Amino acid sequence: MHIHTPKLRFPEFSDEWVEKKLGKITSLITKGTTPSKFVENGVKFVKIECLEGDYINNDKCLFIDETTHLICNFIFTE
Repeated sequence: MHIHTPKLRFPEFSDEWVEKKLGKITSLITKGTTPSKFVENGVKFVKIECLEGDYINNDKCLFIDETTHLICNFIFTE
């Protein structure tokens, strides 16, 4: 496990960063279908375009609503 302390910090964060595998911090990893409707806030939807090396660029992430998330979760876990 790698521990990182970034040079630029938001005031509300003080702990060190901890590197984690995506499968440990997400409830669903799929390939293929991308939702057609995105919302201002909600469940973070990470597309391949959001990844920069080993990191997720949150500025490039989109959001889906809870209903869409539940439907996708149901479809891909059945």
